[in-house]
Amino acid sequence: MSSVARKLFLELYIETTPGWMRERRRKFADLARKHGIELRPILAPDAKLGQPIPTYFEDIEQADAYWIRAPHLLDDERTRDTILRKLRDGSSWVILDFDRNYISAHNEFLKPFELAGTFVGAFRTPDARPEHQRVIFLNREQHPSAFRDSLLFDGVKDLEVSGVHGLLHHGAAQSVLAIPDGVVELIDTSQDFFTDWPVPELSCMAVWRPPRGRGGLLVLGANPEADPVITMFGDRLPGIDAGDNAQFCRNLLRLIDELPSAPVFDWTEAYRLLSQIESNLYQITSHVLRKAFGPNWWSDAIPEAIRQKCAARRESEHGQYPDHAYLELIEYKKLWAKHWSRIVDEAARNKSAFPMEKAEAERLFESIHPVRKKGAHPTKVAAVGQLRPSVDEKDVLERSAQLIVKAYRSVTGLSGVE
Repeated sequence: MSSVARKLFLELYIETTPGWMRERRRKFADLARKHGIELRPILAPDAKLGQPIPTYFEDIEQADAYWIRAPHLLDDERTRDTILRKLRDGSSWVILDFDRNYISAHNEFLKPFELAGTFVGAFRTPDARPEHQRVIFLNREQHPSAFRDSLLFDGVKDLEVSGVHGLLHHGAAQSVLAIPDGVVELIDTSQDFFTDWPVPELSCMAVWRPPRGRGGLLVLGANPEADPVITMFGDRLPGIDAGDNAQFCRNLLRLIDELPSAPVFDWTEAYRLLSQIESNLYQITSHVLRKAFGPNWWSDAIPEAIRQKCAARRESEHGQYPDHAYLELIEYKKLWAKHWSRIVDEAARNKSAFPMEKAEAERLFESIHPVRKKGAHPTKVAAVGQLRPSVDEKDVLERSAQLIVKAYRSVTGLSGVE
């Protein structure tokens, strides 16, 4: 396995997260590097919670997987929406390390996937083992029904987990690790009272997978991946060194490694979207004006100033194309403003609602224009050393392209350029 990082796996923290907690997976990080996966922390400053975090967003957009314990970074709407989008389209893994201290925030995130964490903790039924009662031993021969995922537990015969909390799952979400009845005693950790569980086996790992793609959401209500630690009372929690815990970690990393590589959004891709946008703008505009004005639409519907500019461009290039082939983006904005009612009416004739209001269309043109000035002129981006579009520029182009395709379909009833 190559040691060169090919995938990016982000751990989401806040700056006030204790250092020992941020470094509790050093051995897991070493395994990740052997799989060509870079495990990188992202620290959100408390003062910026709930605000855009552009410093981190490039990494968040490009990452293949996310490890979430402290949920604070998800307070940033853009970050949360990006992670959810990539999760749902099957292009990333989200590992949610359930923590009862964040139960409300975690369950808000998990609710759409029919998953939830609980305050029900598990302690090993008293036996002669010297390990702390928080350490629970599972053996494939003794507990065959506990291991419910052939990929995650490939080659795993013995698993030792600690910090166990019960997980609820419904619908498409499934349990992948469950502790059999009789192995543990259950405690309501919010009150420190013994409690019950509605079914015989306590689910402590569960997964939701999208209908397509290779990613998914894995919720850990147990921690086989953490580094060994000595508690303040002198008890040792073995973590990744115990049993086949390291093999489980390798299997998890293999799932991330097998994700399709995320495409890099560069200026070539930006130019492709700009071409798509302008082609559809031309098709929409010419379709509407031809229907309204007939074969003389260019002379009857286009203001003289725009016609003169297009003619001058054609002459300067000794062009063999008609004048209307030289329309530019800013001129489409003027034409849409002038003929807005005709565009909307044409969509209505197709029994379709035009997908934007006039003010929204104006903002769309204004947002595309500065990106086009760079994307259509490689020398400009080379001169300033901008190797690829910013995340904001990428968002503008992708959102605009999608909206204009919808506009084309509403006006023509056809599919448009995609």
